[in-house]
Amino acid sequence: MLASMDTLKITSWMGQAPASINSSIPFHSPFDGRLLAEVFPSDAMDVVKALGAAKKSMESWASTSHEEKALVLEGMANTLEAHLDSFAREIAEFEGWSLSFAKAHLVEPVASLFKKTIAELRSAGAGETLQPTGLLTLVLPGVASFRVLGERLIPALAAGNVVLVKISMRSPGTLPLWQKILESSSLPEGVVSLLIGKGAEIGDLMVRHPSV
Repeated sequence: MLASMDTLKITSWMGQAPASINSSIPFHSPFDGRLLAEVFPSDAMDVVKALGAAKKSMESWASTSHEEKALVLEGMANTLEAHLDSFAREIAEFEGWSLSFAKAHLVEPVASLFKKTIAELRSAGAGETLQPTGLLTLVLPGVASFRVLGERLIPALAAGNVVLVKISMRSPGTLPLWQKILESSSLPEGVVSLLIGKGAEIGDLMVRHPSV
């Protein structure tokens, strides 16, 4: 995502299910106007696909044991820990932060929350159960979205929820970073989908659908 790298092509991610490829929208650096990415927004059909995948995975993920969930989150946490500096650079590049701010305030807090949540899952008694809400939608802001997503997604997964995430078109760099984290774990397909697009085209459907 830096000057020496090729322009990113950012599409929605639904595990193994391919997202629709529509016409792209350019995203430029807030620092110097360089082209950082070509963003391919999702449409309503992607939301329908993601909802279908989420429903299929809902029951099995809700009944997953504390230790199994801890192992899934641990895989994500290990990937984040291994890439703290590069993630901070990419967030800074896309959102206009300083590198030190991005690392200290946007990336490291997520790494800390992973550790805390994993420890809580492993310390829970064998007979202690969590009551998931079900299918959740997270609508992210255009700034600090990496941290906002982590602070909401990690506890939601620990509780056994499945989650659809709406990534802001103003902060598309969040999507490939979280895709890398999710793909590095044994998270079942359909438990999390990352959808990027305009609110008028996918946001309303994601929050108003009766399944959510």
